[in-house]
Amino acid sequence: MPQSDFIYPISNKTLLRKGDTLSYIYKGLVFIFILSTIFDPADHVFGLKVPLFLACWGVGGLLVLMRDRSAAIPLNLLIYVLIMLIIPLVSILQYFISGGGQPFEGFLLLKSYFLLSFAILLYVTRVDALKYLTFGLTIMALLIAIISIITFINPEMFMGIYHLGMRTKAFSLDLRDFGDGKVYFQIYFVVSSMLVVPIAYYFDKWRTLKSKRTFYFILLALCIFAMFKSGTRNNMIISILLPSILLFYYSRYRVISAILLILVIAIFAGIFSESIIAFFDPSEPSNSWKLGFFKDYLRIFNEFSFSNVLFGKGLGSYETWSLRGDYFITELTYLEVFRNFGLLMGLVMLILMIYPVIYTFIIRPSYKDKHIIIAYAAYLVMSITNPLFFSSTGMLIFAIILANISIFNSDFKKFHSSMFQTKQKD
Repeated sequence: MPQSDFIYPISNKTLLRKGDTLSYIYKGLVFIFILSTIFDPADHVFGLKVPLFLACWGVGGLLVLMRDRSAAIPLNLLIYVLIMLIIPLVSILQYFISGGGQPFEGFLLLKSYFLLSFAILLYVTRVDALKYLTFGLTIMALLIAIISIITFINPEMFMGIYHLGMRTKAFSLDLRDFGDGKVYFQIYFVVSSMLVVPIAYYFDKWRTLKSKRTFYFILLALCIFAMFKSGTRNNMIISILLPSILLFYYSRYRVISAILLILVIAIFAGIFSESIIAFFDPSEPSNSWKLGFFKDYLRIFNEFSFSNVLFGKGLGSYETWSLRGDYFITELTYLEVFRNFGLLMGLVMLILMIYPVIYTFIIRPSYKDKHIIIAYAAYLVMSITNPLFFSSTGMLIFAIILANISIFNSDFKKFHSSMFQTKQKD
């Protein structure tokens, strides 16, 4: 992989300079913070996520003070991040005003929302952290492949690797039966759903670059394999659908591509029909669990008071679930948004979540990283039945994408403004 891809990401020459110690320290902190989010998502092993996050802000702020105090933050980015923070804060305030007490986990969940402020820092320093994220996730994909090979060659090592995963809480090994009579060996990393990012990234490299196409294709195949091998329904399905959708979207011959795609899906569905039926069987334990939550949400929304409609029940508020008892969160992300924030604030939150997709395909179709936004859309789909988005990893993806969109939008406006001024002079 070209060295410049990961050591020298897109930078503001005023703030970050090649060969500069402070610049290297800052970029190193950003990279290590991203690695800690990937490999220690629960902050269980090293507990460094918060200190690293604050260190990134500290060194980044120092760069701004020393080199460009006039560095401007786009008003729309600032308002965007503030709204994403104000909504959960208002819901928590409403929870206590309405007499809510303990147990309460709102402040625990609130931490991940503050991670979105990372977008502001990345914008000001002009670091394309997407490349750092891709590199870290590629390491994870390689680990999945290595573990798969080791346990296949030497099954006796299974328990040792299994206990390592349990101690670190970063991954788990399991034998999973979806009800189709087949047992799947699952190597599940907690953040394996994030592999949509390197899949899209390497697909674009393979598609657009004339050199090293074989190298990028191997990395693409590695990430697809790792995501499929992680063994959840979501991951297995998206690992196949995402590259297929990217192939179709970027094809010059979409009609032919659509026919071939439908044909491949039909053949795949025919061969694995029993497994696919089992995947979506309502009686399968995981599906039954989620259907039980869905019924609970219907009851909860039916019992909403007027204040609940406006402000929700409060982020981190406990609920009595028919299958889980008292708990403060479920896997059904978007229904949970409305339970936490109510109809009004919940709708605003959902619009903010899908804004990158709206921006890319409606507001600014010239945006260069459509492949990443397609991957982000796939991540949003996966979040329907998994609590992915509002975790630290989901917010990290969101922050990086938001920063890159803001950088592109700022450069786009500057370019067209300079072009207009040039024409005016002529």
